Amino acid sequence: MDVTAVGALLVAVISSGFAIIQWAVDRHDKQAGITREEFEALKLAVTELAYMRLAERHHRYTQRGWAHHNEKRICERLYSAYHRIGGNGYGTQMIDEIRALPAYAPDDDQNAGNDDSIVTD
Repeated sequence: MDVTAVGALLVAVISSGFAIIQWAVDRHDKQAGITREEFEALKLAVTELAYMRLAERHHRYTQRGWAHHNEKRICERLYSAYHRIGGNGYGTQMIDEIRALPAYAPDDDQNAGNDDSIVTD
């Protein structure tokens, strides 16, 4: 057998292997009830919804000038999910700005004396 025939046979075997793998993946996706295209569309939609929700909270809290610890925690969870499914750098900029906000309104009584220093008698 010459080198050309061996090369052609090897290409045919590899191509067949890839075709079988693709068939198995498509069959699995069809049995799962969702196609790859539908999954990607859902992923894009969820990413956009998470971005919009984070942007709404970012706008609200930066306009107000502060965000309570619980509000920040919710934003952290939202950002984490957004980032894991492929969110971009603008979401990171928003969460960093939310993180930097004070936890209480400047005129709130809870802010007074809350400098974490130890008071001794």
